[in-house]
Amino acid sequence: MTETTQAPKIIAGFWIRVCADLIDMAILWVFAFLLGLLMEGWFLALGENGAWVGLLVSICYFVPMQSRLGNGQSLGKRILGLQVLEMSGRPLTLARSFLRYLVIAFAAYAGIFSGVVNSVVGSTLATFSNSIVGTLWFVALVGCYLLLPLHPLKRGLHDLLAGSVVVHRERFDAASLAALENPAKEKRAFAIVGAISGVAILVGIWGFIALTRFVSMAGLRDVQAKLEATGRFRSTSVADQTFKKNSVSTRSLIVQTHVDGSFDQTSEDLKPSYDLAFQTIREQIMDLSAYDNLRVGLRLGYNLGIRKRYTTIFQDENPKNPGERRDAGSRSNY
Repeated sequence: MTETTQAPKIIAGFWIRVCADLIDMAILWVFAFLLGLLMEGWFLALGENGAWVGLLVSICYFVPMQSRLGNGQSLGKRILGLQVLEMSGRPLTLARSFLRYLVIAFAAYAGIFSGVVNSVVGSTLATFSNSIVGTLWFVALVGCYLLLPLHPLKRGLHDLLAGSVVVHRERFDAASLAALENPAKEKRAFAIVGAISGVAILVGIWGFIALTRFVSMAGLRDVQAKLEATGRFRSTSVADQTFKKNSVSTRSLIVQTHVDGSFDQTSEDLKPSYDLAFQTIREQIMDLSAYDNLRVGLRLGYNLGIRKRYTTIFQDENPKNPGERRDAGSRSNY
């Protein structure tokens, strides 16, 4: 009887790549934690803009290491014996590695890209541009992470655009790789991802139309602009939301914004900021009779993207009785 040996696996599967990514994320989180200990005061001043620091750190980590400079291996991939290569078997150039990571970064740092777009198009088109960026974010997410397990060579959108493939280290073989290609399976994968992306685009269009039909987006933008013009608030979001509980609908105007200061501030310490925020809402929206509740959340801390450390403290006010407020809890993210 002759023994048959199974050919070594070339392509890195979905789950081992997920594990490698989790290792990389843990390494970056620890690095951000140490940075936070050394530079917390500066990060608190940056607030949500600290995500630019996280993006820069991520680029400096992934792009060189997953190029020829790092032999196609981040630390997570090195630990698990994986390697990012061109389809020819060579490690990626810096340019290709940057393009590959840029697609992934769009899915991870969509808020940064949305802010850049809004600064270009202006506040008038901010709602429309946010809808576009949000839809593109979902398409990128699906393309990077759903396409990967469906593709015969386990290539996500970032791999396709950069011409890369992730393999087990020192197992690359061009002939074996070509034999694994399956046009029918590849078309099926593209069809599934395309259908899901198409539905997401339609839902995004429908949501934008519905939102602008029932909510005065101009009014919400005016509140946001006025709050940030005071110089006390940054990274402000304003939402008009309706909640249903036991067939009873409650309509709320919800403002969340970043304020400077240390983590140990309480609602009482933040009272001047709450006063200014609620006053600004009332000045910009003269008729609040359509709302059952006004909610302001003041956010303390910073967001580095690779690590968030902030607490949002909420207060509610009755639109019919100005000044009648109550604490509405808090939300922390570490």
